[in-house]
Amino acid sequence: MLIIFFAAFFSYHTRTAEKNLNEKADHILSFSKKSLAIAMWEYNNEYVKDYIKSLFLYSDIVFTQISIENQIVETKYRNGFQHLDMASINISNDYIIRKSTVKYD
Repeated sequence: MLIIFFAAFFSYHTRTAEKNLNEKADHILSFSKKSLAIAMWEYNNEYVKDYIKSLFLYSDIVFTQISIENQIVETKYRNGFQHLDMASINISNDYIIRKSTVKYD
């Protein structure tokens, strides 16, 4: 009986944590789209790089990459995750991935 209780508790905790991470990722992406639109439109790469650095204040972020017109402006990794790239992260189920096109209206 105790094993069933712990299995149910673990399952519930895992689903709740994943839901919270997905909500946080959606929020960060939404805010980033608004914050980066003008800077990217004006090719203000220093602002973009500083913004990427600020994203790493969130301990859950391990990899970010910004490109403008197919040219990479900044790629940043959390220590221990330097092996990641866009190709490998897209096929992995180990990470919550968010991508977006930032447009300036």
